[in-house]
Amino acid sequence: LKDATGWWLRWFDVCLVWLVQALPLAILAVLLLTWRAGVWSPAGQDVASRVGTGLLIVNAVAQSLRWFMLWALRESYGTRGLSYWTSWLADAAAAWRLTQSTLRTPTAWRGRKYQALAAPTTGVGT
Repeated sequence: LKDATGWWLRWFDVCLVWLVQALPLAILAVLLLTWRAGVWSPAGQDVASRVGTGLLIVNAVAQSLRWFMLWALRESYGTRGLSYWTSWLADAAAAWRLTQSTLRTPTAWRGRKYQALAAPTTGVGT
């Protein structure tokens, strides 16, 4: 709700969605590829291994929570087809759409046209 929240809070929400929903799967994929390439090891003591292990734990927990929420909410939906169980694959697309929506000021809604809003006055110097 652009008219009800400040710009910083909207961007905080966008960042939170990216970090918690959209990026964990991609980060886990990159960690798997770099581990297979020998860049880091979960048992290693170097900085790359410690960072890789930390990222692995945090992102595995975030992705697991997403899957557990699907399982926990399954009774809330009458029909649960393939689209329900694979909805976590669309998280990155949803985060991208949220980012686009936050960047753009709406000029129309349900056929109504709106003019750009004037910058709010701060009351300083008036």
